Amino acid sequence: MIRNMRIICLFFILLLITGISNSLPNIFAQGNASYYFEKGNEFYANGDYANALKNYDYAIDLNFAFKEAYFNKGLSLLNLDRYNEAAEAFKNVQFYEPNDSQATYNMALSLHLSGKFDEAVKEFEKIENLYKNNSDFYDYKGDSLAGAGKDYEAIMDYNKAIKIDPTDVYAYIHKGISLENLKSYEEAIESYDEALHIQPDSQPALVLKAESLMNIQNYSEALQLVDKAIDLDAYNANAYNIKGLILLEMERYFDALDSFDKSIRTDPANPNPLINKGIIYDTIGQHDEAISNFDKALQIDPNNQIAKDNKEISLSMKNS
Repeated sequence: MIRNMRIICLFFILLLITGISNSLPNIFAQGNASYYFEKGNEFYANGDYANALKNYDYAIDLNFAFKEAYFNKGLSLLNLDRYNEAAEAFKNVQFYEPNDSQATYNMALSLHLSGKFDEAVKEFEKIENLYKNNSDFYDYKGDSLAGAGKDYEAIMDYNKAIKIDPTDVYAYIHKGISLENLKSYEEAIESYDEALHIQPDSQPALVLKAESLMNIQNYSEALQLVDKAIDLDAYNANAYNIKGLILLEMERYFDALDSFDKSIRTDPANPNPLINKGIIYDTIGQHDEAISNFDKALQIDPNNQIAKDNKEISLSMKNS
């Protein structure tokens, strides 16, 4: 929730000139931090986060200790996907109000979204006693632990979320992902099954269960599940990518290429299906095509190490 604070005026100005007195409220308001704070709230309520942010900044310029303005500034930055700046805004709230649990919670979320998972976990831990009956809290804390590579600990938090809310599909799915990371595919499948029992048409659960089935070489059931996900949403780029991987494992290379192409058309900004196409072209000896696909992946993500490594392999195979 965005916060609201009305500042009480401690003094009044009396102007005796009638022409000026009529404009006094507007002149006074524009010099008052509370005026800009209220304007920011209006923009925020209408979904105009950029203008909300400008007005919160005006309010802070006039009152550096305006913690409510810092808080709402943080929310605006979160909505603008400016996560590092959001974390700084919530840090300023903590400076003026160290026990503000909402600011700590939102700071933890901001740190998580900016990829600073270990820092996020520390912030979550500060307020855990206040949120011990909140399943969402443990979902988010579990995500930060998983992001930091601490999957065993993440699973413990997802289990806490499930204990609080046995219908928490999100927790079952993300518990399954952590189990997959630990190569505990059978347990991951059980977790995805729990999610599907609650929500039978959950596309993430269908696709991720298919991926786990692929990893234990149950290709036929994996294909059935991923096709069901595609039937539910013909624009599910991840489903097409996972289907391509299953077909690749089955050595159905041209069917796999077709599935990767569908994934690329649906989500051109994802480098993974391009990398997977490159791997197929290397497998069938078409190294120039492989290199071309790795290059396209690197145009999207220049720091993608998998694309870089596979391109080097392709060049080595081509020149051997």
